[in-house]
Amino acid sequence: MNFDYDVFISYGSSEDTADETVHQWAVQFCDYLALLLNRLNERELTFMLHDDLRSRKQLLGTERPVVLTKTAVFVTIISPDYTGSESYQNELQEVYNAVYKETDDSKRSVNRIFKVLTAPIPGEQQPACLINEIEYAFYEINRYSKKSRTFDVIEGEHPEEKFWFKLIDLVYDIQNSLELLSDEDAQKSQSKKYVYLAETSFDQSDNRDEIRRELQYLGYNILPLISLPNDGEKIEALIKNYIDKSVISIHLMGAFYGDMIKKSKYSLIDLQNRLVREYVENSNTEQNRLIWIPSDLKITDQRQSLYLNRLKRDESKENTEIIEAPIEVFKTVLKSKLREIDKPERKKSGNKKVYLVCENQNKSELSGIYRIFSENNLDIIEQDFDTQKAGLITTHKQNLIEADAVLIYHGNSSKLWLNSKVQDLVKAPGFGKEKPFLGIGIISRDNIDDNIGRFLQEERVIKSDKLDEAFSRSFVNQLIREQNVR
Repeated sequence: MNFDYDVFISYGSSEDTADETVHQWAVQFCDYLALLLNRLNERELTFMLHDDLRSRKQLLGTERPVVLTKTAVFVTIISPDYTGSESYQNELQEVYNAVYKETDDSKRSVNRIFKVLTAPIPGEQQPACLINEIEYAFYEINRYSKKSRTFDVIEGEHPEEKFWFKLIDLVYDIQNSLELLSDEDAQKSQSKKYVYLAETSFDQSDNRDEIRRELQYLGYNILPLISLPNDGEKIEALIKNYIDKSVISIHLMGAFYGDMIKKSKYSLIDLQNRLVREYVENSNTEQNRLIWIPSDLKITDQRQSLYLNRLKRDESKENTEIIEAPIEVFKTVLKSKLREIDKPERKKSGNKKVYLVCENQNKSELSGIYRIFSENNLDIIEQDFDTQKAGLITTHKQNLIEADAVLIYHGNSSKLWLNSKVQDLVKAPGFGKEKPFLGIGIISRDNIDDNIGRFLQEERVIKSDKLDEAFSRSFVNQLIREQNVR
């Protein structure tokens, strides 16, 4: 899809507010947003600012709708000072009409309107057309006083760190939309992985943003694409649609239960969790659900205390895990779960599987073993032992559980590496392996430490100090004998 303008940034005019600093904040925001977006692109993006459009209208008679229909994405800055401006409300309505007027929110695949808030604004005071757009809160709320503070942007100085974090989130989301809009065919054919990251209470918004960034870095698209409406019936339809697309749903519990949703007996946090649970239980999906409760959570809200006690008592079941731990522990559990979900199933050929354990630099020496195993209908399980890659230990353990036999090739690796891999064989039952290995082969010029080797006495172990065809065929023959005996 071709556009004349990449980004239109909409904000109220200086006449819309008695406080000039609000307008200055908007102008400075535009400068920083353009700076970061241009850094992400090989070409310089085309921006249309609210003030530029007003000037063009006065000089050239250019009407807003003409420009809006030729623009890819829109950033709308909304502050309490701007909400009372009728002219600005009209501009935002024209933005919405140019983008989403004929679009069903539940079928939206690309966000084109990004709503920036400089302070919390109740839904009834926000422009009605943008009420469900995802909010980017450039403010924080004091947990105790409940008062809000806009992130500082001071001309001539660097903005505060919290401003940058939020701006970077916004920039990457805009960039993602621009890339999708640049090629409709690529958008339609793109294999998308979705995660439902449930909305949470304000005290966990920073943790939600942090998890959201990490999920996006891992290549996941985050749902919901819109802010959930304050209507229990509308939320139900949206969540069912989102969960149907998602590989997992993530629920972050905070210290507050929250306000009740209209046409519902529950808060937004509670209702999302209930709807996901009901959908999963009443369908054939294998949807996974992770619920995080911070281990240091200080709860003063009695409703939330009762709710979390019920969650911990009733919700931990198949496909649902409740993790009560620090945020870093939860992120580790989440990444492990995603690797488990994404791991492609190995083809079930009926052949016995041999887990080949060796470091990457030694694999080129094993061509003869590959050939002999193939001749005898043995499937090889391999692992990329790149120490820089995440999930190495988890995948290694899973391979040990699945394998019928293990062959360790020491090569030029260290003796410490060899002993650690033999130790893992001893620990395999603790990892979840139910049946003993049909055979274990170890090719190494070094001897295994006695305190490790003695634990392998009950296993069928063949050891050789060199890699040759005689050893390979002896190992294969043992597997065949053991299989026939068992």
